[in-house]
Amino acid sequence: MSTNNTAPDEVLSQVQEILAEMTGNDIAEIGPQALLEDELGVTPVDFSRIIAKLNTQFDINLDARELMDEEISTVKELAMIVREEAELG
Repeated sequence: MSTNNTAPDEVLSQVQEILAEMTGNDIAEIGPQALLEDELGVTPVDFSRIIAKLNTQFDINLDARELMDEEISTVKELAMIVREEAELG
């Protein structure tokens, strides 16, 4: 799936859907400011799986370890990184 020039809201929406699917949280609970670890219960293993799914969905190549080092904490931050990577192609 090519996402070049994808609107930020569309990327955020897709990230929220993947987070809901992968974590079992209700999509209504996954707002842009939701904390991945504290509110959604995302563990490092979950995070690696989520990044793998995002890489497939957006045809990108994010490194889960590097992102953990960057301390991505909110859904919005994760969506912004996905969007930036997708735009770079």
